Amino acid sequence: MENHNDFFKDWLEGKVSPAELKSREENGNALIREYDELITRSASLKVPDSGSKEDAWEKLSGKLTETPKPEAKVVKIGRWIPLSIAASVTLLVIAFFAFHEATVTTTMAETKVYTLPDGSEVTLNAESKIAYSRFNFSDDRTVTLEGEAFFNVTKGNTFTVKSENGNVTVLGTSFNVNTRPAEFEVSCFTGKVKVTHDKHEVMLTKGLFTKLDKDKLIAAEPFDDKKTTWRQGDFYFEGRPLNIVIDELERQFNVEIILQGDGTRLYTGYFSNKNLDEALEMVFKPMSLNYTHETANKITVK
Repeated sequence: MENHNDFFKDWLEGKVSPAELKSREENGNALIREYDELITRSASLKVPDSGSKEDAWEKLSGKLTETPKPEAKVVKIGRWIPLSIAASVTLLVIAFFAFHEATVTTTMAETKVYTLPDGSEVTLNAESKIAYSRFNFSDDRTVTLEGEAFFNVTKGNTFTVKSENGNVTVLGTSFNVNTRPAEFEVSCFTGKVKVTHDKHEVMLTKGLFTKLDKDKLIAAEPFDDKKTTWRQGDFYFEGRPLNIVIDELERQFNVEIILQGDGTRLYTGYFSNKNLDEALEMVFKPMSLNYTHETANKITVK
């Protein structure tokens, strides 16, 4: 059987004569005609000089679906064809990678519920971000997380949450991940969760959590359901540095809090994100600290 790959290679390199090409087309070789049409259209594609990614994609889509006009001149095949095809393929690859990744973000004082392509549900806390590939997500269920999110994963193949602090791997379960610059904590609510950080690994089942302590994952420990009450706007802390609590206050109310004191003091207590002054009272009054509103969004604590 004739090797079509060798023929197409010779054709693109300009080694096939017009007579031979015409003969193959006249003999009803549909594949030859399709390639001829593709190459002819590729010659008219060019990379835009400027504009957004969306503009570039729209222009590219228009070129690919445009019906050639009857009077258009068909350019004969020559040695320039490989370069034209390479440029067109490059443009397609750029467009693919520019649009295949999806990102979901929340700003200060915002939470959001998002459904992934496989039906898994993600609830993002304030100032958080997830990213995933739209391409074949059901086969490669990988999500990158910055911040904090609660995952309710549908059953299927392995589901992985990646972060700078560590990775979480599950099949079908629900769990909470808090991965901030100074924190990494994972709590398992249903099913089974594997948490990894460097060479350390901890397996979690329902009701257990782990966190980073001195760059190592602690052994699994029990927790109560207050771990994810942030989804209802309630935040509980047990023996947490005051700086961590202040960071959460800033995220929930979109304010700047300047602490004139020791931020390593440990706080145990609660605040709600429904009212700023009530939250400030709940956090700072038990610690004998006073706060002052310098501006609408700037608060000094001492």
